[in-house]
Amino acid sequence: MTNRTMVVCVCMIFFVSMMSLGCKKGCGTCKSYGYSSGANNTYQGYTAQVCTNSYCTCPSGLEGDSCQNYSVNKYIFPSVNWTVTDGCSGNPYYSVFTSTNPSNPYTSFYINNLFGSYQVLVNILPAPNNSSSLLIQQQTLGAVAIYSLSGTYSTVSGLGKMTFVIDYNNGTDQTCTLYLYQQL
Repeated sequence: MTNRTMVVCVCMIFFVSMMSLGCKKGCGTCKSYGYSSGANNTYQGYTAQVCTNSYCTCPSGLEGDSCQNYSVNKYIFPSVNWTVTDGCSGNPYYSVFTSTNPSNPYTSFYINNLFGSYQVLVNILPAPNNSSSLLIQQQTLGAVAIYSLSGTYSTVSGLGKMTFVIDYNNGTDQTCTLYLYQQL
């Protein structure tokens, strides 16, 4: 092997080694935060991101770039009033309202008047990239048995939108989608 080939090989090995040292994999970049102010949507205290499935996420009940916001706030503010587009119950449009859950105020909330007259507890689950997913536990609401109801949150024109995929039985097994749009 010539000297030139040897030098090129050594340089390549050095370059690849340096590049691999500079790469952070998994949760090597999770951060810790501390706050002292306490506006309506700001966490007062100290928190640290946690590693979940190789992603940095905020602890349950918190979200935002610095884990500074309570997750439940976006379902309550700027309004607790929501309009439902419902292909499940035969009532295509109706109003519901959200309320806090005193037992777990930062990780769950209630949707009141869902399917016309039921109060349903919604759990907020942390997800990668400071997003959250929604889960309603299996339950029976009148003559309807809900097997699973999972959802997501997004925004439309600055207001909240919840989308739920529901697997249920009201005499026959069915699947449908509920859309809830926040109203001012």
